[in-house]
Amino acid sequence: MSVLAGGIAHNFNNNLAVILGNIEMAQIKKLDFDAANKYLNAAKTAILQSRDLVQQVLTYSGQGIHDMSPVLIEAVVEETLELLSAALPSTVSLQLIKEEGFVDVTIRADSSRIQEALFNLCNNAAQAMDETGDLTIILDTVALAAEDIPVQYDYPPGKFYVKVSMQDRSCGMDKETLDKIFNPFFTTKGLGRRTGMGLLSTVQGIVEQHRGLLKVRSTPEEGSVFELYFPVVELEEELKFPGFEELP
Repeated sequence: MSVLAGGIAHNFNNNLAVILGNIEMAQIKKLDFDAANKYLNAAKTAILQSRDLVQQVLTYSGQGIHDMSPVLIEAVVEETLELLSAALPSTVSLQLIKEEGFVDVTIRADSSRIQEALFNLCNNAAQAMDETGDLTIILDTVALAAEDIPVQYDYPPGKFYVKVSMQDRSCGMDKETLDKIFNPFFTTKGLGRRTGMGLLSTVQGIVEQHRGLLKVRSTPEEGSVFELYFPVVELEEELKFPGFEELP
């Protein structure tokens, strides 16, 4: 908690210093419209970054999602990939794979926040690949046994989940980095480029607000795999998929 509080205070103090400094300069240059406008725009950018930081903190703490409704995950993922195909460089090859056992079932979710999580993960992966290489999204429907659920998640085994995996061919991460990636303000980017909470802590907050799980595997020089699990809505016979049996 002290790390989180310290990170929030550090980011807010930096933004406040930027806002105050630019407003003071705008006052000094008030007779020079172009110069004053430049300083006011810089202050506005810092204000928007502060607003985003508040949203990230709310998401991380479990208070940032309100519009939860039944959605089909396949449509959310496909729409996200359409947005990504326009946003990412053409040197990044996006591919969607549906495993043989995948069933497009309903989950209860805020689809915009799931899109945000996927969008951020894919953008981060593209940067890790120097914006060149293959980025694969894999959809599957799975039942998790006790050994499949990380110890930090107090979820019962035997339930069905939609698994959304993102696989990249980047430089990967070593164990030291993997041990830190969920820290709220951890980043591998330079200090001058920090604008808020760590990417994966925000993504983790989104996933956990959906009563989901997040797993990460990575091998240096080979790439990383991020697995997002979202529980299937248990409505009547919806879990009785062909070929599936409820785990004991």
